[in-house]
Amino acid sequence: TSLCINLVTVDKSQPSYTIPKMNLLRNTQLGFFSSFKLVVGPLLGAAAMLLGCGPIEQDSMMTPGGESPSMEQKIPDPCNKTNAPKACASIRKLLESNGRIFLIPEERDVCLWKSFGVRCENGLVEELDFSSQDLKIIDKSIFAAFPNVSTIRLDHNKIATLDKSVFANNTKLARLLLQQNLLRSLEQEIFAKNKFLEYLELSYNQLTTESLPINVFSGLTNLKVLGLDVNQLSSRNPLDPLLFKGLDSLEELRIRGNGIDLLAPNSFDYLRNIKLIELLGNDLSMQKEFSREFCYRLVKKLTVLNTNKVYPSYLCDNYRF
Repeated sequence: TSLCINLVTVDKSQPSYTIPKMNLLRNTQLGFFSSFKLVVGPLLGAAAMLLGCGPIEQDSMMTPGGESPSMEQKIPDPCNKTNAPKACASIRKLLESNGRIFLIPEERDVCLWKSFGVRCENGLVEELDFSSQDLKIIDKSIFAAFPNVSTIRLDHNKIATLDKSVFANNTKLARLLLQQNLLRSLEQEIFAKNKFLEYLELSYNQLTTESLPINVFSGLTNLKVLGLDVNQLSSRNPLDPLLFKGLDSLEELRIRGNGIDLLAPNSFDYLRNIKLIELLGNDLSMQKEFSREFCYRLVKKLTVLNTNKVYPSYLCDNYRF
């Protein structure tokens, strides 16, 4: 009986691995072992039958590591060697899904990956800079591994769409840069979880008044700067005042270069703390007359109205407040 056991028992304490069939002939040692199995395997089987041990399956022949070869190789995930495997996997997924080669840096500490735009504070990832990476695809789960991040830079890429939950786990996000992309629309709830966002840059995209849901910014009560320069917010569908409802802390609004030639008197009524509205590069001079109501609201509300064509003094020459 002991002889039978010795024929089929292997040391399970040894590390095991599986190897792909295609690699058997590429490795001398494994190629030899495979040949050994084909020759010796049947002999051991016959010996086992003579001893009454029963048949030995060919698959019971083990690799040098202790397990039989399989069709797929189990390769250790290199991200497991880092101190933040989930963060590493997310960065790898983002770059590889956009055709960018990802190599694990020598530094085990993800916080030292300066070349990947990672900046940490007290060991926690606080900033991710993926600007100018030719990114087109942003998976909705990419940033879920960074709950403490305060700044995400995705500017100067080729991103056309973003899922509504892409930033849902980034509840501490304060700065989000999305300028110089190909965004045509935004999901209504895309910023629903980002209550602490203070700086949002969306300039140089292809956003229109039709593609911006009325409540898309409504939950951003701490937002101070909103950039919408050089989009397509033309007067074909004038800006709805409700678009800015809820932006109670907004101090700076930039909507330059959008071809706007008409503003309603109540366009900025919901901006209670606005200090600067930049309208440079629009066509507001075509709006020949502004109502007294508009002038009163505009002059009283704004500290600065920066535009190359229209100033409060010009618009409201006929009124004194």
